[in-house]
Amino acid sequence: MLRRGLKFIARQVAFVFALLVLLVGSHLVSDERIADQLVEAQQDGDFSEQNWILTRPANLQDKYADCFGATLGLGEDGVVTSALRSPTLGPCNDANPRLDSYAATGDLTSSFDYYRYWHGYTVVTRPALAAFGLAGTRYLLTFLIGAVTLAIAYLATKRIGNLAAGLVVLPLAASTDLLWMASSIPTAVGVICALLGPVLIMTGPKLSELPNPDNDARVMGRVMMAAGLVSFADLLSVTAIGWSLTVLAVVIMLPQQDVANRRSLKLTAAASLAWIVGYLATWAAKWLFVAFDLGFSTVWENVRLRVGFRIDGEHVLVSGGPFRTSQVNFQYWLEQPFANQMLFMAAIVLASSVYVQRQNLRIWGRHFALLSAPALLVLVWYEVVRNHNQIHHWLAYRFWAVLVGIVMFASVQATNLARSKSQVQVDSEDH
Repeated sequence: MLRRGLKFIARQVAFVFALLVLLVGSHLVSDERIADQLVEAQQDGDFSEQNWILTRPANLQDKYADCFGATLGLGEDGVVTSALRSPTLGPCNDANPRLDSYAATGDLTSSFDYYRYWHGYTVVTRPALAAFGLAGTRYLLTFLIGAVTLAIAYLATKRIGNLAAGLVVLPLAASTDLLWMASSIPTAVGVICALLGPVLIMTGPKLSELPNPDNDARVMGRVMMAAGLVSFADLLSVTAIGWSLTVLAVVIMLPQQDVANRRSLKLTAAASLAWIVGYLATWAAKWLFVAFDLGFSTVWENVRLRVGFRIDGEHVLVSGGPFRTSQVNFQYWLEQPFANQMLFMAAIVLASSVYVQRQNLRIWGRHFALLSAPALLVLVWYEVVRNHNQIHHWLAYRFWAVLVGIVMFASVQATNLARSKSQVQVDSEDH
């Protein structure tokens, strides 16, 4: 057991150092080449002058993150220093004048260091910006979002054996800005990494009916790596998407004939815990790396204040009360195109499943409870990171679409499993 544990830890540590190497490698891309491409995007009108733009009914484009994300790494000498400190030209109102200055003088000056996050999206965005420009990078990211979304539906359908799995991603695709996320390139890479989590799980080893420590450890290792990818690339914009869908993928990889059992419950709980541990450990690793550069006291004070604020800090947009954050985001989601239709569809699916299995409601309920359990992680994330999810409800509302998709999937799959189990019981009684 000790040897297995040490190997598990060694793999996770190696994974984090691999992320660091990738991050440093992305900062080898020429700053001048990226800046030239962004100046061209300015001239074409693709590099926004506004931090937020209302583009769809009741929703915002996060150009604030787009501007500082596109210019992440610019204005700092030294590849390793740039990767650790994460300099940026800043949000749009700050980045545009600095790009104007660069076009006139050739000098790049960063606005501030944003080292609290990994900003691992630069592994994709910096080479893409240098090669394809800002518009080309947006097309590339849109394609990748569509591809990984379809991959989840395909892999889950292949594993489950019916189209119920496709319901998981339907509300996210239909009632959020998923296919428009490339308007903010850090968010786009973040959601790609969040959706890669379930793909990583569903292309790995299946979980067996009986305990298999080596195989179970491999699966949990993949869960932690999936979480690490989100921590590496995301800015708290899509975290709950990665958490809930990765744990759902673990549930899908369980033997489905009798998924509602104690082992399945333990593995689901273990995956939920492993994901959040992997997420936090990867994030803390970035703070540790940059602390060797800037000093532990400086980094600790910065992180401590911001983490405390994001969890439960006071703000004019933040109000208290049980499940207030979930409510704020639910109301905002309902204002999006097709959200009400998705909610109505989920209600019909759930009610129909209950009606069809009214004679086997206890069996159906047991399966539904386990299959839908990952949806609870969305509510947990809403209420734990209360400040951030209320201030940024125009980002966090997407998690409700994931929750509804999981509930629809669980309803249909629980019906299929309950029907199969009742048929087996009938056949055994006939014999």
